[in-house]
Amino acid sequence: MHRRIAGLMLLSVLSGCAPTRPQPSITPARQQPDAWPSARSASPRAAPVSPAGAPTATLPVAHTQLLEALNQARAHERCPPLALDARLNDVAQHHAAEIARRREVSHRSADGSTLDQRLQRHGYTARRSAELIAVGREPPAALTAAWMSEPLDGRQRREISNCLYQDLGIGMAATESGIRYWVVVLAEPAP
Repeated sequence: MHRRIAGLMLLSVLSGCAPTRPQPSITPARQQPDAWPSARSASPRAAPVSPAGAPTATLPVAHTQLLEALNQARAHERCPPLALDARLNDVAQHHAAEIARRREVSHRSADGSTLDQRLQRHGYTARRSAELIAVGREPPAALTAAWMSEPLDGRQRREISNCLYQDLGIGMAATESGIRYWVVVLAEPAP
């Protein structure tokens, strides 16, 4: 089963991976309570987000499910739970929409900016950060299961299990054909 999941998803972490070009078309998502946000539309809101130093916002149901799965995986590794940060959510969502529009999985934005540069533009100074990207149709829990099924030194597993990370942002853009571009930003704030 893990091979099937891994075969259906493209998984990468901030590593300078070469861009790939999936071929789905991007159209706005239908606005239903559990609709997936598209690269062009705002996402439906469901669960509260209460990041430190940021106004309370809400988070789509699928994002909440991914957050819960990531924090369960971290608890298994004896790491504290990640706290959602609205700035990191914005960074992740903007990047997910961009890579879905471009149909290109890359850790660099179209303007050439890196994750740390995007974080700084959104007012977040990180001591360390990582970006996980996944593309596929799998539900949120399957993403985490695939990441955590990697060897102990696998990039995604290592980043999720890094107990120094405190904050998290989640972004996702979906295509008309149901392909989801997920971006997860993990960060430890600078003092």
